[in-house]
Amino acid sequence: MRPFAHHFYAAARDVESAARSSTRLTRRARNKNCGRNR
Repeated sequence: MRPFAHHFYAAARDVESAARSSTRLTRRARNKNCGRNR
């Protein structure tokens, strides 16, 4: 496997994981806000 391809794959995986974590944080914040409003 080429080192460039390996780095590209690792970067894509890192970005995907970061996006998932960010979406989880936003969902948690929304749920907390809804609970406070209710």
